[in-house]
Amino acid sequence: MSCDRGNQNVAYLYSALQPAVLRMIERTIVEGRKAGIPVGMCGEAAANPKLIPLLMAFGLTEFSVSAPSVLQVRKCISGWTKERADEIAEKVMSFTTVEEIEKFLSEIA
Repeated sequence: MSCDRGNQNVAYLYSALQPAVLRMIERTIVEGRKAGIPVGMCGEAAANPKLIPLLMAFGLTEFSVSAPSVLQVRKCISGWTKERADEIAEKVMSFTTVEEIEKFLSEIA
């Protein structure tokens, strides 16, 4: 999956919930942890309540978000157990489209 978010002609194709993007994020976190390299995420994706349980399941422990988002993100994280996040991630990673993932995550939100 490739997309230029800055190009208005193709930016609509981008989604952090695209299965290839999620696999890349998961792989980066898992391999970084295996190698003893700290992996953190910053920006909109780290503050996205739909992504937070997935990021937790993937093993992310460092969320860097804008100051106005800190309390919302902390509240969201505290609402998940690792076990439930793992269940959600397993299901999400079985999907093949953004639409399936969006629908499922909206239903559980």
